[in-house]
Amino acid sequence: MEPAELSDERPRTPGRPGRRRRRLRVSSSVALIVALLAAFGALVLWRSGPGVSLATLTWQTYHDPLGLFSVRLPPGWTSTVLMGGGVSVDNRIQFDSGVDESITFSDPTLGEASASFSVDAQPISNPALAQTMECATPFPADATFNGYPAEEGDTAVIRFNSATASYQIGEYIPGVLQPDNFAHYTPPVAPTATPLPAVTVVTDRALLSDALASFRPADPHPLACH
Repeated sequence: MEPAELSDERPRTPGRPGRRRRRLRVSSSVALIVALLAAFGALVLWRSGPGVSLATLTWQTYHDPLGLFSVRLPPGWTSTVLMGGGVSVDNRIQFDSGVDESITFSDPTLGEASASFSVDAQPISNPALAQTMECATPFPADATFNGYPAEEGDTAVIRFNSATASYQIGEYIPGVLQPDNFAHYTPPVAPTATPLPAVTVVTDRALLSDALASFRPADPHPLACH
């Protein structure tokens, strides 16, 4: 009997299930990697503390000279600090320690074209008197800032009190956004010669939003009336 001839033709399997199984395995592996990365990111954020988001994870944390707050700054941003005394943050509260600080944050490499924000902060040396004055003349809280009752008095300015300090924060984007009382800004910033591109304005607004979202007073408690 002659041996049977071997055929070179491979059996055709409709749908190629082996390839489908390989695709499923790859999809499962990708899903697992994504889940692990998400868990790792959540762990890093948890260990980094409050005020840290994915957007600000690689930013630097700044602590002010008086120890009243911390804030995260984009890479390359620096601070300009002016120390003073005798005048309260918003010219209303007279129960402070007489020492204050005015700090402006910006990107020095951009010069006059840089977005920036300023923080005026002052300790409250007599919390009991502060509560009495605030409760006698209610704090016009028409907003909240990171959980604190706040006042949006002027354009691009927000004011609020913790239990131990008063704060005023102003935002600035050249030719787009600035506090009404712009002379209060430290240092004074001249307007840019040409308008900023629209994409720059969008980026600047996002940077300021992320930075201010990370702002944390040293005292986690708002000034409260009893």
